[in-house]
Amino acid sequence: MDPEDYRARARVEAKAFEDCVEVHSLPAAFHYWSDRWIRPKLEPFGFSNPLEMFELHLARQCARATGTARFISIGAGNCDAELDLAARLAERGCRDFTIECLELNQSMLERGRLAALARGLAGLTRFTAADLNSWRPEGVYDAVIANQSLHHVVQLKRLFTAIRDALAAGGLFLVSDMIGRNGHRRWPETLAIVYEFWRQTPPSYRYNLLLRRYEETFQNYDCSGRGFEGIHAQDILGLLIEQFQFQLFLPFGAAIDPFVDRAFGPHFDMASAWDRDFIDRVHQRDECELASGAVKPTHMLGVLTAAASGAPLLHQPPLTPEFCLRVPDDRADPPPPSNPYAWGSWPHDTQKELAAVCDYLRRAEARIVEIDAAYERAHASFLERTEWAVRLDRDLSDARRLAADRWDAVVERTAWAERLDAHNKTLAEHIRRLEQDNGELAERTGRLSEQLRRVRWAAWLDRAIRRGGLK
Repeated sequence: MDPEDYRARARVEAKAFEDCVEVHSLPAAFHYWSDRWIRPKLEPFGFSNPLEMFELHLARQCARATGTARFISIGAGNCDAELDLAARLAERGCRDFTIECLELNQSMLERGRLAALARGLAGLTRFTAADLNSWRPEGVYDAVIANQSLHHVVQLKRLFTAIRDALAAGGLFLVSDMIGRNGHRRWPETLAIVYEFWRQTPPSYRYNLLLRRYEETFQNYDCSGRGFEGIHAQDILGLLIEQFQFQLFLPFGAAIDPFVDRAFGPHFDMASAWDRDFIDRVHQRDECELASGAVKPTHMLGVLTAAASGAPLLHQPPLTPEFCLRVPDDRADPPPPSNPYAWGSWPHDTQKELAAVCDYLRRAEARIVEIDAAYERAHASFLERTEWAVRLDRDLSDARRLAADRWDAVVERTAWAERLDAHNKTLAEHIRRLEQDNGELAERTGRLSEQLRRVRWAAWLDRAIRRGGLK
């Protein structure tokens, strides 16, 4: 990925989660589906949900550790699950352990730190700011936890190599994540099933609460377009198979996802028999298609090791990691159905449904008006800034020409100054030599004066002797 693109996505990701306090909140439809259909898949293995899976295996690692058991959770977010794990392990009697929370977003990490202090768990937790794409482990860990974080990672292969290096002998890699198509889109074969059930949903259930738009036909939206959400989700399982050994593998989910997620799941009323039946029917269809291999799962729970550990534990024997791997191909998405509504598929009051749709459309229209006004403001600001930029460019051009002229003058004067400096140096050398010559001349003049004085004295002496005047 281009470095500038990565930085832009990182800014989007940081902004998206900066004020996100409830990271893992899910609608009632999801909890109904997971409690009724996914929980029974997990309970034979000693746990009922991902958090209990983490707790069970961390407790086992605490029991086998000879010193302080070191655990790390990569992409910990607000650290809610990690603090719950620390509290649960302490309740089990585990005392000699630390859970390190690794997270890029400083705001989320600070929320985790404050929550640990408030809950009296500061002594059992650590908080480290790091980017998973470039993280280098410090020492070794008895377990590494990845709780819904791997599908945000760009450099998956590099991260998995770092995790392998970070696992102590007998260490575990505990994973709960999404392994569907990149950007959480549906594969073509799954999308066809979603279209089929989408036609059976009442119009009022088709408003996308996240994107704030009405989807008469289901839109196979790619949510990795701007940030890191689902950026390489489809590569997770293949790379795990390549670099680790599965001790436990529990896959689930496919066409059910759009109907229980945050975008559309809140529309389903779990007090309604029709709504419950709808979720049950989609799930049963998923189970049949998954068992046959016609579609591939979008979720997984896994316990992995760096060393060979035998055949993995499975809930349903055909669903091995290799069997569930979806290899990308060139199959195109199927076209949406020509008739988006299977009228009569739901018992809801048609008038109320149409009224709800009209309400959604009114909201969408208001939103469009709002966006249009914002666009007009942005466009006006753009034109103003463009005009300012043109003026600035013109001023800069004039300034560049003036600077060029002045630079030519500076160059010319510099050359003249360099020549003058050379002349000054030559003159200084002449003066130095002249001073040296003057010194030598003065010295010779002194010697000549002394000789002349002596000659005069000798002449006087000679005259005196001749006159006989010298006695």
